[in-house]
Amino acid sequence: MTGKHFFMGLVLTCLFFGPLKAQDAETLSNQAAEAYEQKQYAKSAELYGEAIKRGIKDAGTLYDAACSYALAGKKGNAFHCLDLAIAAGFQNANHLQEDTDLISLHTDNRWEAVVQKCRAALEAYLKTIGNRELRLELLQMEKVDQEIRNQLIAETKGPAILTKMQEVDARNTSRMEEILKKYGWPGKSLVGKDGAGAAWLLVQHADANPAFQKRCLEFMTKAAEKGEVSKPNVAYLTDRVLVAEGKKQIYGTQFKLENGELVPSPIEDEANVDKRRKEVGLQSLDEYKRMMKAVYQPASGKQ
Repeated sequence: MTGKHFFMGLVLTCLFFGPLKAQDAETLSNQAAEAYEQKQYAKSAELYGEAIKRGIKDAGTLYDAACSYALAGKKGNAFHCLDLAIAAGFQNANHLQEDTDLISLHTDNRWEAVVQKCRAALEAYLKTIGNRELRLELLQMEKVDQEIRNQLIAETKGPAILTKMQEVDARNTSRMEEILKKYGWPGKSLVGKDGAGAAWLLVQHADANPAFQKRCLEFMTKAAEKGEVSKPNVAYLTDRVLVAEGKKQIYGTQFKLENGELVPSPIEDEANVDKRRKEVGLQSLDEYKRMMKAVYQPASGKQ
């Protein structure tokens, strides 16, 4: 899976009342992601299929659908979704080849053609990027960031791994400060959509330097107006900065552990939070809560 968009929700079927609206297709994909997290691959694949029928065209979601189909043993559907994902903009050929979800496809005679198609898409994508070396550096920093956090979730939360994570974050923050000083905010034109996303994630985890996070938010907000930065990413960092300052968040993206339960940090005008979330491309707060609990709060209740 790409792991980008584990958004959860209730499945709504509509047999007699006409086609579902766009947000209902998104809801189906959210539920599909939740089923994937629960290792219910056949169910996940079925839900992704319904979401695609109802208009889902996001490359990451289409790729995730391919993974679920592959894990469910439906190779034809998996290859079809990979073709759709590449046509929609997926071009991470290295991830495609390394993703263990897709191992069952490797011996199929269609596999090599998909890999080549993805590599061609990557070459076309790279031609649009101003600084390829910086993009690769940001992606590598992001990879290290995610590896240490995955260890934290899957293994223990003892002092050793926490210390290691803090060291990684400090190193990444220091480098991001250098990048910001030299280039300004690294947006899509400079480092591509994935590189810009990596830059945001690294700053999102720069909690030891809240002043730097706030400065980056100012850069990102201006860059978003030019289409250089993802609006959801701006929303996440906005909340991060507000919570660090002891203020109420706006979009409900930041959670805390309270009596063993993951709950959102206080939200400004919570009654209208879903309206604000929708405006920046985020799923409902209830769906996001389900995702957070599925990923970070296993059924055992252990953290």
